[in-house]
Amino acid sequence: MNDGRWGAFDIRLGANEIDDAAGSLISLRKSIAKDANGRLPEFLCVICGLSEAAYVRPDGVFVIPITSLRP
Repeated sequence: MNDGRWGAFDIRLGANEIDDAAGSLISLRKSIAKDANGRLPEFLCVICGLSEAAYVRPDGVFVIPITSLRP
């Protein structure tokens, strides 16, 4: 965004890959947090090709079906 905020996304095909994608995003955030000058993402989001509903996981990662991103 114009003010420097940003979000991290991971795109996966199957719902069985959501846990791996969320883990990758959380690892990314932890890696950035170790750098004193790194700005953390405002949110973490997995976009999934074969998911039926949007939800927020207990770890705070958003899961969004790609079909919900239609214009």
